[in-house]
Amino acid sequence: MEKRRNTDWTGELETVRIMLMKDVILNYTGQVTGNLYIFNRGGSVLDVDKKDAEKMLMRTEQRSCCGSVSTPYFEIVR
Repeated sequence: MEKRRNTDWTGELETVRIMLMKDVILNYTGQVTGNLYIFNRGGSVLDVDKKDAEKMLMRTEQRSCCGSVSTPYFEIVR
């Protein structure tokens, strides 16, 4: 699991564990922090800065054959 080095003003980094739900290799740049998150395969889990996690979790794949289906790219792991 990759660790992030950026910290906020308190020196503490708040992270969320995120799992890639698609069977792909994905390089994702955090829309808030600009951090690069590299998911090597489906099921990969990374510690993601909380600032990036909200937008990341909104990413979905749209399919519209026989009814519109939206499936998430990411899921929080507890």
